[in-house]
Amino acid sequence: MKKSIRFLFLLILCGALIFTSCMSRQEVTEPVEPGQTTEPVSPEVTEPVITEPVVEPEVAPSTLTKTESRMLWRIDGKDRNGEDSIVYILGTFHFADNSVYPFSDEILGAWKSADRLAAEISSDDQVRLSNEVLPAMLAESQKAAVGRQALDELSDDCRMFFYNSFTPEQRDLFNSFEPWYTGLSCSSGLVMAMGLDPNSGLDNILTAMAMEEGRSIEGLDALETQTDILRFGSWEEQLVITEQSVRELINIQKSAENLVSLYTAYVNDDPETIQILVDEEIELDLPEKDAEILDRYTKAVYEDRNDDWAEKIHEYILDGGTTFIFAGSAHFCSENSVFNKMREKNYLK
Repeated sequence: MKKSIRFLFLLILCGALIFTSCMSRQEVTEPVEPGQTTEPVSPEVTEPVITEPVVEPEVAPSTLTKTESRMLWRIDGKDRNGEDSIVYILGTFHFADNSVYPFSDEILGAWKSADRLAAEISSDDQVRLSNEVLPAMLAESQKAAVGRQALDELSDDCRMFFYNSFTPEQRDLFNSFEPWYTGLSCSSGLVMAMGLDPNSGLDNILTAMAMEEGRSIEGLDALETQTDILRFGSWEEQLVITEQSVRELINIQKSAENLVSLYTAYVNDDPETIQILVDEEIELDLPEKDAEILDRYTKAVYEDRNDDWAEKIHEYILDGGTTFIFAGSAHFCSENSVFNKMREKNYLK
């Protein structure tokens, strides 16, 4: 059965970025005065008011242009009032080195001109995720792992890899959590071993820039979407995904070649090559049940989010002004990309 192992690796890296980055209505009533009584008031009898449903005006599809700057697109459209509206989209690489810096004057100009900033997760949710949500998830994961050892439930070759490559103390750490922890740790370790640092990733650098400037960042995803990525599926389903992550670490030379090819295409501002790499499929010998789990994981992490982002970006266009969005490049460079989702909905020409 065909399954894109490179693409799956990218999906796992999306979770690894979140993981590593985070590791470093009440109703108001008037008070009643003492002795005051509140007597019921008979409602006035009036004719029912019939309201017409709000219908969005017909808006012509927007125009998408790839700029001269690395992985920067510009969308020109009209807002609800017929005024010009601009959305800049900077495709990012979650782990990076100095070869992607400094930003071009065009990117910095788009950033400074923006009325709003948006990323995969809002700045408020980033703080909540780091300070509250992730620590709680890890505590819950430890409780769920009591009485089970994730490493011993992996396939023979993956299990032996851990026993040959890690100390007993390190294995105990992995076994003290659900399988998702092991998978994300392996993916993060693989990339950092190649000299790419999440702290140097474009997402983290741009978030730091926004903080220094006192600007807030809106989120393309809800916080729950991000946590569902980290802790996707049941214990058994997590094992299937973790197996793929571990195999990337076992086959580190090939994995490194794949990642270098992808990163080189990014540095060279080559979205066409990125699309080829993202969409490429190779044969994997997987049971049908495991393939179905990976299909659902791909849909949750990539396809569903791309569909949601297409709607969100269209709303930004209708809201007007200038918006600067930065998010993972793979979401904009594939057959099921955000841009193609927008074209399917007639949001883009």
